[in-house]
Amino acid sequence: MAVILSINSQQVSAFSSKILKDTKVMASSRSTSSSIEPRYDSNTLSKYMSLPVEQYVLIPMPLNSKLSKVEEHDGDDGQVVGNESKFDAQFELIVPPISFRKLSLQPVVYATVKSEDNEVVVSSSNCTLRGSPFIDKVQMNERFDFRVETRLTWDDVHSCRATSDSDYCFIHADTTIEIDVDVPSPFSIIPNVILQKMGTAAVILSLKMIESSFVNSLASDYIKWSSDEEYRSYRAAFSNKEAGFVAKDLNPSELKIG
Repeated sequence: MAVILSINSQQVSAFSSKILKDTKVMASSRSTSSSIEPRYDSNTLSKYMSLPVEQYVLIPMPLNSKLSKVEEHDGDDGQVVGNESKFDAQFELIVPPISFRKLSLQPVVYATVKSEDNEVVVSSSNCTLRGSPFIDKVQMNERFDFRVETRLTWDDVHSCRATSDSDYCFIHADTTIEIDVDVPSPFSIIPNVILQKMGTAAVILSLKMIESSFVNSLASDYIKWSSDEEYRSYRAAFSNKEAGFVAKDLNPSELKIG
């Protein structure tokens, strides 16, 4: 996955190699959606989870985050962003600013979403921090390494992949995240063990909140998609180049539900 940054990648590599990123934050989480009534027609949960991944831009994101698909030539430096296949795409996730006293941080994550036979995999090693001038002053974006992977799976009572004896359907998300940081002054005076415990606790809390909200948003969207033919057409317009209308020109609130 290409990195969208305004600085030269060789400069980043040279600078990063001199940094000791010895504050490590690791966390994992598993979330399961609320129970979903099974469908007894062709609009099953398995079919929904196999839809083209670019349709994820229609899913409401937690904490007022913004998700958008990164087009092939969206790089600020004019470079091509990634080599997408039919079954994977790249997305930009912008999280609302986080404030720590006078310091404001706004994480921007560039992730690849890949649809496989029995799961959807979301992965990223590219996070850029925006916000206060302090970020550029201490070269914060070169001071950390970031890796995250989320695997979306599902239990569908109509599918041989079901792993549950329940009569209901469920969507699961399993996430692991690792962050290695070279902590800048003045925060570097805090003992490393304390920084790691604080960082891990904050990441776990945020991760559980975001993950749980997202799987339930997926479940709600599936219920809407499975029962509303007009909404299914609206969703399909994001992927169907032969469609007679453009999905971004439609207002989802104007669609008839039910």
